[in-house]
Amino acid sequence: MANTKTEELFAYLVFHRKQVINKWVLAETLYPDIDEPQRALHNVYNTIYRLKKTLAEHELDITVNTINNGYSIELGDSCACDYYDWLDAPNPSISKTDLKNRLFVDKDYTWH
Repeated sequence: MANTKTEELFAYLVFHRKQVINKWVLAETLYPDIDEPQRALHNVYNTIYRLKKTLAEHELDITVNTINNGYSIELGDSCACDYYDWLDAPNPSISKTDLKNRLFVDKDYTWH
């Protein structure tokens, strides 16, 4: 079962579509209160593992890619994502900031 950090990691990777996010950036972003960088990085590895496991358990067409020292996420053809549809729209009706505020209205993500 996924926890809140796994959910946050998933949201962060989806929000940064097609970008490889460095593992140290993830450590600083997801675990800003941990003073030991290696401990924060260990938490990132565990969170990535839990995310991959959760996606596999639910047989979702979503892949977490490991590229050099970072991660990205790829949604398969069978996955629909309103945010990606908005990004691909020629003339979105609301700004990216407004959309982000709507998407994460009930979340306390530090990067939001």
